[in-house]
Amino acid sequence: MRFDHGGTRGIHLVVVPLGEEAGDILGYPVEGHELVHDDFSRIHGLESCLSACFLQVWILTASQTHEKEDHDDIDVRQPAGDRPGALEDVYTALGFTINPLFTDHNAACVVVEEGHSAFMILVRDYFQTFSDRPIGNPAESVSVSTAIFLDTREAVDVAIAAGIASGGSEDQPASDYSFMYQRQLTDPDGHVLEFGYMDPVAVEQGPEVFMSQQA
Repeated sequence: MRFDHGGTRGIHLVVVPLGEEAGDILGYPVEGHELVHDDFSRIHGLESCLSACFLQVWILTASQTHEKEDHDDIDVRQPAGDRPGALEDVYTALGFTINPLFTDHNAACVVVEEGHSAFMILVRDYFQTFSDRPIGNPAESVSVSTAIFLDTREAVDVAIAAGIASGGSEDQPASDYSFMYQRQLTDPDGHVLEFGYMDPVAVEQGPEVFMSQQA
């Protein structure tokens, strides 16, 4: 849980059983942690409540939790079809990696950017446990297009070529807006991945500024 105190970002609260340390929960050693004190008045009531439940709160900075302050993790869950291995082939060909710690008979964790974003490819029965609504068929109807932006236009072309060679398809022509370049890749189950590149000037100052510089 993230806690902002006194204008300082990147403060995290870790709740652990009494007698244990935050590192026991996080799975790696943590130094410099502190117990919540009375001067943290906004959460002092929380501390009292947790103490009654034999729990305690540790305060950690973003660096102590191995996180960057300006990023949040994003995991995209999507159902697999009848050939989940075919999806893994395409995604690893794109340069993504499989995290074995979170991969089993129910799911494959495909890491897009270490520590920031990943796909969780779930078998359909397991995916159904996350919702009472029926699971759609992405081969028949599209509800989500996941966009991944790369550093160059050439990198976009390389990713699409690798995806097609590994079983994906490109069903739409490339979109070139001068300041932004995008191509779509459809995986074997019908999920749409969109790879794009945006000029740094457009990212920082907006498309209109970029276009005015090209005039």
